Amino acid sequence: MSSLSHRPMFTADQLHRYLRHISFPTINNTQLEDSVHLPLVHYFQSSPLENLTILLRHQLCTVSFDSLVLHYSQHHTVSLCRDALFEKLVASGENGLGNRGGYCMENNSFFETVLRSLGYETLTCGARVSNAANGIPGGGFQGWSHMVILVRIEGKRYLVDVGFGPQGPMRPLPLEEDVILAAITPASTRLTKTNISPNTDPDQRLWIFQSREAPTGLWLTNYCFTELEFLPEDFEVMNFKTSSARTSWFTYTVVCCKFLLDENEEEIIGSITLVGNELKKKIRGSSERLATFKSEIERVEGLEKWFGVILTDDEKVGIKGMASIIGTKGSA
Repeated sequence: MSSLSHRPMFTADQLHRYLRHISFPTINNTQLEDSVHLPLVHYFQSSPLENLTILLRHQLCTVSFDSLVLHYSQHHTVSLCRDALFEKLVASGENGLGNRGGYCMENNSFFETVLRSLGYETLTCGARVSNAANGIPGGGFQGWSHMVILVRIEGKRYLVDVGFGPQGPMRPLPLEEDVILAAITPASTRLTKTNISPNTDPDQRLWIFQSREAPTGLWLTNYCFTELEFLPEDFEVMNFKTSSARTSWFTYTVVCCKFLLDENEEEIIGSITLVGNELKKKIRGSSERLATFKSEIERVEGLEKWFGVILTDDEKVGIKGMASIIGTKGSA
């Protein structure tokens, strides 16, 4: 393996801080705390798929999927730097700023580094989001704008994605065709592999990630991806377009989504989602509108109440002049 492929990893101290941040169930276990006698890598690789499933679940329920930095900041930019992501997604919570999140390339870049640091064999790949997933009629796909993680465990590859919001996979999905796995009850997910209609070469086949709301519902195509490895430099290009283009949904819409665990922390049962000024809660297929924010003050208060996001004064005024601001007087 080339030395160029050895990418930076998190330290044992950073990993312990992260695991505490997401309330990983056994983080207070004496053996897990002892990084000398039982390193974290040994612990996670003793039951790799089970631990990956638990890790993914707690990541989703702690680190939100959101576009907040593109609206509530002075710089309105997204960094994929490892240390910047750790500061934002972990250290900010330690510093009293609550649970911060990010959009797909932030959350998946961060999580992939966590997985590599815990001894998992990973691959980052690009994905094309379907027009249907964005509510655009006519089918088809957008250009490369999403990141997914492929994890190899005991010779089998799994799709892992902690950056696609409510329609994303809730657990590692084996790269096998038409294996239906439960998502948030009563929803389910599956992978298929086929040619997509925009391709001019009919022999090309891509993995298609789909979800449906109920056992008898129609399958919605969310995105397609290949097993071709994308490099960090590829995602820098994708990130620039996704975070800055006026046509990118993230640049003109405030979105924030976090998932909810059951009392035993064994199952994701729903989500709370903010889109624009509408806040909704969905539990096991039943949706409820929680609030419609009429001012920036209300939305900022809602972010703290429902998502645990505490914005600084500088961040609050960052939305002035943005198309996403609530109201016309810039009452941030």
